Amino acid sequence: MHIKKKLPSRTNFESERGFSFIEMIVALAISSIVILVFFQSVQGWMRLSSRTYNATESAIRHTLKISQFQQSISGLTASWKERPEEVFHGDPSGFMGLTRTGLSNSVPILTQFEYRLEHIGGDQALQYKTKKTQWVMEKFPGDSSAFSYLGADLVWRPSWPPAETPEPGPFNDAAFLATPQLPLAIRLTTPKAVWVATIASTPGLPFREQDLRDSGE
Repeated sequence: MHIKKKLPSRTNFESERGFSFIEMIVALAISSIVILVFFQSVQGWMRLSSRTYNATESAIRHTLKISQFQQSISGLTASWKERPEEVFHGDPSGFMGLTRTGLSNSVPILTQFEYRLEHIGGDQALQYKTKKTQWVMEKFPGDSSAFSYLGADLVWRPSWPPAETPEPGPFNDAAFLATPQLPLAIRLTTPKAVWVATIASTPGLPFREQDLRDSGE
């Protein structure tokens, strides 16, 4: 018995072919959406990573600058009155004095140095200066940054030495004491932060061999 095999009609064949083509278009559309979402996620991650890196680097630089600022000030020492150019004095725009921990020295050595706020464009630049070097440590927006100086009475003053000797206690000691050459601490107030550095030095003058000769020893 001979059985005829029924061939698919032209209509059925075209329907199957059309359905496969639609599936391909849908698959391509879904793939495009997935790829687009993937690239957007990668770009977002890269932007976040870049911002995180820049913020971390900026924070490290900022911390390092504050550390250098505190280091140089902690080594401030009194000077001899016969060398007035080295005696500490300060005002709201900056100060100068003698330090044992200058930033340009690899070993402790007495160095005359200065911090000064100077206008550059619309900002204030914190300049570090010695006889041999000068560089900008930091820039602050606007013109409201200023230095102040802490006395023994724990009062911040806009200049040093002050007009009157700070009272170190409840008694009228200022009548019998001279104003010390150095404040207890120095503060730099900026629009975004406050830098504070304490002075580790004692009021005594640095030792000199000539002082021994002058005293007859």
